[in-house]
Amino acid sequence: MNISKRDKKVLMIGALAVAFFLVINYVISPFIESENDIQEGTEQKEMLLQKYEKVINQRGKIEKKLAKMKREQSDLNTKLLKGSTPSLAAAERCKKCWRRFLKNMAWN
Repeated sequence: MNISKRDKKVLMIGALAVAFFLVINYVISPFIESENDIQEGTEQKEMLLQKYEKVINQRGKIEKKLAKMKREQSDLNTKLLKGSTPSLAAAERCKKCWRRFLKNMAWN
């Protein structure tokens, strides 16, 4: 079989085109996709890091707020009725009210 110079040129150009296509499809394209995935992962990690830094920077403010809430809770707890059951607590409260009333009546 005799192949002319023109046919050899066409075959060579076709082989180069196929090789070029294979290189782009199986080497360069996966590499670019891998780089894009790495870039996206890096951006996500940077956003997460910024979020954590923000939380860390707000720690003092959060601790102050927690201390304030604990003080408010203890203040409110002192206003609650004391007693082992609600009935006993109410009875104790009534007893104190009556004593105060009678004491005020005695002064008058």
